[in-house]
Amino acid sequence: MPFVPAAGAEPIVVIGGKGGQNDMDFTVSDAANLVVHYSSGAYAGAAAVKQYVIGNEPANPGNGAMTMGQYCARVNAVAEAMRQANADIKLIGPAWPYYDLETLKQFLRCAGDKVDVIDYHAYGRSDMDIDQNIRSSAQLYEQQNKAVRAAINEIVPQRAQQIAIQ
Repeated sequence: MPFVPAAGAEPIVVIGGKGGQNDMDFTVSDAANLVVHYSSGAYAGAAAVKQYVIGNEPANPGNGAMTMGQYCARVNAVAEAMRQANADIKLIGPAWPYYDLETLKQFLRCAGDKVDVIDYHAYGRSDMDIDQNIRSSAQLYEQQNKAVRAAINEIVPQRAQQIAIQ
């Protein structure tokens, strides 16, 4: 990945599981070791990875089928170890498989002080042509992001300005 910054891009590592059967099957030391690896050697300096997504769609059955409470416990443990490995990284979560404001609020309450970016997945509609889909999805995402921003401001006011939405 040292070539990525040379291309004008910034790499993001998604911390996933072992063997592809469960995307949340990783340990605290796995996560910390990834940060050490991507912050040293060929990845030092400008090539260092600065952003990490903790898991991917943890609520999906094939990815671990975690509840938000289980996921929050994992994030809180992993985030501490990752920041000990490199305090300058940005952490992203929950990478929830769909937009659900109440679930995202639950995440903010239990781990909002640990992440720098709130991430949820929103997919376009397959029952529309591409132009319709883009227009309708853009409006929907704008509404969702405004609601997420309001939740961040309400639940994590001390860090709200430092938390982005992805």
